[in-house]
Amino acid sequence: MQHGESRSIRDWLALLLAGGGVLLMSGARWSASPRGVIFALLAATLWAIYIVLGARIATAGSSNGRLTVGFCYATVVGLPLVAVLWPHGAGVPLPTVVGLGILSAAIPYSLDQVVLRMAGPSYFAILLALLPLTAALLGAVALGQSLSIAEMVGIVAVVGAVVARDHR
Repeated sequence: MQHGESRSIRDWLALLLAGGGVLLMSGARWSASPRGVIFALLAATLWAIYIVLGARIATAGSSNGRLTVGFCYATVVGLPLVAVLWPHGAGVPLPTVVGLGILSAAIPYSLDQVVLRMAGPSYFAILLALLPLTAALLGAVALGQSLSIAEMVGIVAVVGAVVARDHR
């Protein structure tokens, strides 16, 4: 599906199936706390904005150049917060902090831009649903964690959503 095309019923069902699968894998439970619901909706909204803006950046030419500018702005905005909130007795050397910043942000977001350009925003959104699946499987295989029935059903739901979305 190209950017701007209308969504089919299959796309919406895949989205619902993936969302339900992620909920099952995460172990999320309904809470009486309206604040928790608001935070969850805010997180979902910010992910949607990230996907839409990321797709615009990825298809607008020099995506890595624009990403660099974005990181510079984030540094200018975030540096005062880090200066105030950083635990001064932490003893973490600056090269370690810079290395973690590059490995945990710059490289993954650059790869996101490549994937967004290749796959498009609708398929990229489904791929994001695979992140909890990957974490659950790595936890089971690498750490020996056991998966609950709900988590296994969630994995099947996410895989089913990806297959349904990809099957044309």
